[in-house]
Amino acid sequence: MRNVAAPFLLYPIDAPPLKSPARMSARKRATTERRTFTWYLSVIAAAGALIYWNALTNPFVGDDTAAIVDNRQIREWWQLTRVLLPSRDSAVAGRPLVNLSFAVNYALGGLNVGGYHVWNLVVHLGCALLLFAVVRRTLELPTLRAFAGGRSAGLAFAAALIWVLHPLNSEVVDYTAQRTESMMAAFYLLTLYCGLRAANSEHARWWQGAAVLACALGMTCKESMVTAPVMILLYDGIFLFDSPKHALKVRWRFYTSLMATWVVAAALVASGPRSDSAGFSTGVAPWTYLLNQAVLIPHYLRLTVWPRSLVAVYGWPRPLALGDVIGGALLVTGLLLVTLVALRRWPALGFLGAWFFVTLAPSSSVIPVATEVGAERRMYVPLMALVVLTVAGAGRLLSAPPRRRWAPLALGVVSVALAAGTIDRNREYVSVRSLAQTSVDRWPTNFAHHILGEELMAAGAHDEALAQLREAVRGDSKALLPLGIELYNQRKIDESIQELQAFVNTWQAPVRPVPHWQEPLPGEMVQARTVLSRIFAERQQWTRVEEQMRLILVLRPNDVGVLTDLGFTLMSQSKNAEALQVYQRAAELDPQNAAAQRNLATALLDAGHAADAAIHAQAAVTLKPDDAVARDLLNRARQLSSSRK
Repeated sequence: MRNVAAPFLLYPIDAPPLKSPARMSARKRATTERRTFTWYLSVIAAAGALIYWNALTNPFVGDDTAAIVDNRQIREWWQLTRVLLPSRDSAVAGRPLVNLSFAVNYALGGLNVGGYHVWNLVVHLGCALLLFAVVRRTLELPTLRAFAGGRSAGLAFAAALIWVLHPLNSEVVDYTAQRTESMMAAFYLLTLYCGLRAANSEHARWWQGAAVLACALGMTCKESMVTAPVMILLYDGIFLFDSPKHALKVRWRFYTSLMATWVVAAALVASGPRSDSAGFSTGVAPWTYLLNQAVLIPHYLRLTVWPRSLVAVYGWPRPLALGDVIGGALLVTGLLLVTLVALRRWPALGFLGAWFFVTLAPSSSVIPVATEVGAERRMYVPLMALVVLTVAGAGRLLSAPPRRRWAPLALGVVSVALAAGTIDRNREYVSVRSLAQTSVDRWPTNFAHHILGEELMAAGAHDEALAQLREAVRGDSKALLPLGIELYNQRKIDESIQELQAFVNTWQAPVRPVPHWQEPLPGEMVQARTVLSRIFAERQQWTRVEEQMRLILVLRPNDVGVLTDLGFTLMSQSKNAEALQVYQRAAELDPQNAAAQRNLATALLDAGHAADAAIHAQAAVTLKPDDAVARDLLNRARQLSSSRK
């Protein structure tokens, strides 16, 4: 009889069953893919981290002062309600999640700038990894599988690497307050990724729920997130379904949930967090703003291809006519028409064009941003489409076997060039003065001259500062304040008075002489009137000093220092009774202020109230025992009081 068991004797009894060559090949292929993905993701993250290594110690600049340094809310991070209600007209107004991130940074490291830069960098790297994931999965969809030709991971790697290294993104990492853009972008990509995963997952509802949550969180970072539901519907209609109409029919609940997150954006915008700087109430006409974008959008496209001479400050909208921007307007209009045609004939390419225009539209169309006509950070999300389009085109060009070997070399050369540009740009963030100087050199505006003038003042370069500020006041009325102060420091008193008076005249006039965003802040008004009062005091023009002091008190009614100065001014005019009332008010506001107690004692003694003068003189001595004037005042008050008894 044949021994049927013999073939099995070659293996242990408890050995696992033999795998077919097909199953072994599939597992090996999956392992290889995981290793490839890990390598790609590691290179993207490492390259992005290395090029920003020289930026981690750069100081706070621009809006960082209001958003971080002077932001009292983030210092009380445990009061979550206050943190989630940022102050109006700041970089974080209406963006509670960003303000919360600053509070976390402050709780972990105070005002140590390194921690804030690390956060920005980590979010930027996260965006790059999400971009890789979205592009790879998109290229593996049936509609694009033939185009990718098995190179989906390689093309996604090239796109994510170029994007993470591109100098045009440097502002979002280097300029701490602009994490609003990168945090919004992270949630934008996460929403798209989760929606894509939901299309072919057994846990579709969980993925869709995650997408809706990401979309809602993105709304709390920046208003530009409102375009996400529209772009996801368009994405699905092009890549996952026959048309947006078909997608809407199948996944209408999902899109309705995404669009419901607009309620979050509406609630945050309803309070008008930046109504004086952005929106239709700023005083900038939508048509004027649109004409300015006809200049800036072609400029952004040039920087995409040749990212040199980057600019931190683009200034305010200029009064342009259509004839001034006809070339740029025709270019933008032409690209928009090409996008519309492509959406119909070559939908995948049309989607990239739509991504560029739709994601750029909230800040670069007809909705005025009065305080910033342009900003390179606005290209953070639109740049993704341009990079993917470029990589796809290069991939098709280099897809033939004879040319394919040049692809890694081309990617390497481009990556090194972009990395060098970003590292160089990081160095320009070493100071506000450096950024302002580059802005004046590359894109001169009144506002850039203003910033540079103030930085030169602080550095002691007074003649250069004066020249910059004189240029700034041609279109920036706020520059009148530093100009007036600099003229005072150079003892050009009459000119100083003229400029400071012109500055204070822009404050809440019956008819606005300047736009909203150029109106002085209360603190600036106090500073201007303080300098004016000092000038008038030097000239012993006490009536004019009194006028300035009283106007300051309108803004700061409980400022003991101002009350003290006003009391002295009144005494200088022999208005002793009024001075006594002012000194009494100062002492009531701050009983522990030795100077206030001494001044009140002096006024009381001059008014013949020796007993009361002795009480306040004693308080002054108690608070400041080494004050010889207060001791002498106390002795005189006691002697006079005793003699009257």
